[in-house]
Amino acid sequence: MTIALHWLTAALVLTLFILSQTWGFLEKADRAPLKLTHTTLGAALVAVIIIRIAWRLFFGNRVVAANTGLMDVAAKLGHVLLYILVALQLWLGFLIGWSGKKASLNTFFGEIPSPFAAFTREDHHFFEETHGLIGWSIIILATAHALAALFHQYVLKDNVLSRMLPQREG
Repeated sequence: MTIALHWLTAALVLTLFILSQTWGFLEKADRAPLKLTHTTLGAALVAVIIIRIAWRLFFGNRVVAANTGLMDVAAKLGHVLLYILVALQLWLGFLIGWSGKKASLNTFFGEIPSPFAAFTREDHHFFEETHGLIGWSIIILATAHALAALFHQYVLKDNVLSRMLPQREG
């Protein structure tokens, strides 16, 4: 389950980023389906992150750390930073939807109304700018995470990447 949640998170984050970078190439009238898909997948990612954290805290197996010393500290800090950035990104996504003209977040599941009083236009722009910066930060950190896994697998040859691939039955 841990591995499936990891890869589902990665796939959702990458898809959300690609969608956000794609709609700028479309005419304004043609962006709505991509934005609706983006907000829906963002809402789904909220559920995945909640499940992932609950699984890790209560049910997930603790594997022996692949690193020691400074590498272990760096790996743990990187993971914590990714969790914090993704959680902040998701919160900002909700705030963007809630600070728009309709003050509700549109998804395929329906509208999620804002629990807050109306935001200003300046607040909305701040949320959007911060959301964009954090999105790029997540992609940069996730790329470093992937490169570290490849470094472990092919340079250190300690099978870290192999531990995160689905196991094949006999």
